[in-house]
Amino acid sequence: MNRKTLYHILGYAGLALLLGSSAAYCAGLFLNMLWVVQLAGAVCIIICFFGNIGKIRDYLLKRSTRYRANTIFLIFLFLGVLVLVQAISDRHHRRYDLTSTKRYTLSKHSLTVLKKVDLPIHVTAFFQQSGPEWKKAKGLLDQYAYHCRMLSFELIDPDRFPGKAKRLKCTSYDAAFIESSERAERITATTEEKLTNAILRVLRGSRKTVYFITGHGERSIKDISKAGYSAARDAIEAQNYCAKDLFLMRCTEVPVDAAVVVVAGPTAMIVEKEAEMLHTYMRRGGNVLILVEPETKTGVSSLLKPYGIGVGNDIIVDKLSSIFGTDYLTPIVSEYADHPVMQDFVTASIFPSVRSISAIGKQNQVTEVAFTGAKSWAETDFEKLRQGMASFDPQEDSQGPVPIAVLSEVECGDKDKKGATSRMIVFGDSDFASNGSFNLSGNRYLFMNILSWLAQEEDLIAIRPQSIVFAPVVLSSLEAKGVFWFCVVLLPGAVLLTGVIVLHYRRKAVN
Repeated sequence: MNRKTLYHILGYAGLALLLGSSAAYCAGLFLNMLWVVQLAGAVCIIICFFGNIGKIRDYLLKRSTRYRANTIFLIFLFLGVLVLVQAISDRHHRRYDLTSTKRYTLSKHSLTVLKKVDLPIHVTAFFQQSGPEWKKAKGLLDQYAYHCRMLSFELIDPDRFPGKAKRLKCTSYDAAFIESSERAERITATTEEKLTNAILRVLRGSRKTVYFITGHGERSIKDISKAGYSAARDAIEAQNYCAKDLFLMRCTEVPVDAAVVVVAGPTAMIVEKEAEMLHTYMRRGGNVLILVEPETKTGVSSLLKPYGIGVGNDIIVDKLSSIFGTDYLTPIVSEYADHPVMQDFVTASIFPSVRSISAIGKQNQVTEVAFTGAKSWAETDFEKLRQGMASFDPQEDSQGPVPIAVLSEVECGDKDKKGATSRMIVFGDSDFASNGSFNLSGNRYLFMNILSWLAQEEDLIAIRPQSIVFAPVVLSSLEAKGVFWFCVVLLPGAVLLTGVIVLHYRRKAVN
């Protein structure tokens, strides 16, 4: 065997040893002996290289070799540019939502919450990888990660990785766990509203308390019937507030931890002592939401006068509401004042039996914020209304738009809170937030907007679900034929004709 053949054998043997050892390493076999095999392979290749150093030198000096080297260099340069562009775009890129309803854009509420993230947050979501919800969840979480560098996420199939699911106590699909170094939250459905609220709960160290006054026939947050407020309670707690009952008759003052006090549809008189406790609460910076039903005498009018709010002894009639399938005593409200509490709120709300609420006096901080339609009126003759004979009387009734909600901001009387304000909102109806109406149209979001504003967190408004518009492409007979001829006949025919022409000229050039 001559030296040239020996060098070739050593080269092939070294390459085989390196490839075989690499395969064994990937398979986890003979890990203790692989270094010896790799060393032997490297030695064989080095001997082959120095044994053929003369041929290698001559090959490198050829013109064709230089051309090949230049080609290889340009290929690697192009690949390097692609990698660099990808690395830059991964860190500095922009997303554009071209859908008409902005279906793939987070709400302002979510973006506001994400701007407040100042510590690393990790989201672990559990979905079946083969299911349709996997891609949807990934798209949603991608949006969160795009707007917040402090947020990372991981999608896990609990069937493939049961250990991780067991560690986080995941027992169902579509669950997610939001974790930070300080807190952890769990949600059972990965929607934008639940995910944003969970992030908010992780960011907040404590929960604000919303108290619901009891003892005067008010709506109960424990009542799951149509007239109850259990749905409102669930929405409040999802927004990271704590909802509690407050029996004011047994108290000496409103609890100091009350962020908001709600008086929801009282039917009995509020006594003077209770009214004074509410006044004291307002003077020290408290916030109150009062929902008053028509045809009730509860003493609320005298309570509200110092704040520039008047309660009308009437009921709103809107005969145009029947067009939308509601009773004429159920006006649909879509006109709102330009105020932070109604910021970007354009969804209509439905109010079953509502009375007028108006601003009285000359207080600068009193604003009427919601109005019924122009064809409605405030009916004062309840007897005619019961007889079905109600009609607009310009002498007694008020022509629409009629205000049904008024807010008042007063300067806090507490010396320790100089410059702070107390807030009050009064609605002429409590049915709109009951279980039977809470999820109708914009009622839920209106109620949560009000609550966030009263808690002096105007930037946290309820998230409206993105609407999905089904817009099919409907082609006429002529358009369908045009698409068929262009896509099925003309384009393939043009490609075929081009090939025939090129082939013809090549044959002609050869001949």
